Amino acid sequence: MFGGVTVVTGIVGTVSGGLLLDYRGATVENALKTASMGTGLACLLLIPSFMLSRTLESFVPLLVIGELFLFMSQAPASAVMLWSVPKRLRPFSMSLTTITIHVLGDVPSPPILGAIQGRLENWRLSFSIITGFLLLSSAIFLGASIVAKRHASYQNEGSEREGRHNDVDEV
Repeated sequence: MFGGVTVVTGIVGTVSGGLLLDYRGATVENALKTASMGTGLACLLLIPSFMLSRTLESFVPLLVIGELFLFMSQAPASAVMLWSVPKRLRPFSMSLTTITIHVLGDVPSPPILGAIQGRLENWRLSFSIITGFLLLSSAIFLGASIVAKRHASYQNEGSEREGRHNDVDEV
């Protein structure tokens, strides 16, 4: 069930985050604010799901909504990675981002969670502590949105040139 929830919320959340960014205006600043909102709301929903739910029926709805908000940050965060570097560096940026996410997230998380759980012997508290790090992510995204106002975006780099090139190809 957990895997199914993750797959469905991953797809729906990622698409929803992209659509929300399009609606708000596709800029680096808005992408960072959207990612901040998604991770912050995810944290605020997931911690109660771990701490307060006593039955599967009460746990799953909060988990679904929390994961949905968490995945809403994926498309905007990817957009930031693409728009923050010159066009020629975008493939490198995305590959470096993927490696960084795994090295800083996927790799250390299980041992850290295991160490916390081994010490506390309370899975609800252990998962809540780990999930609390999403607030740090949310704050970093929000801080970056403030900094993004003052820096150039490479979002539209080459779009005029590519537009003329495509017009020539159509003739």
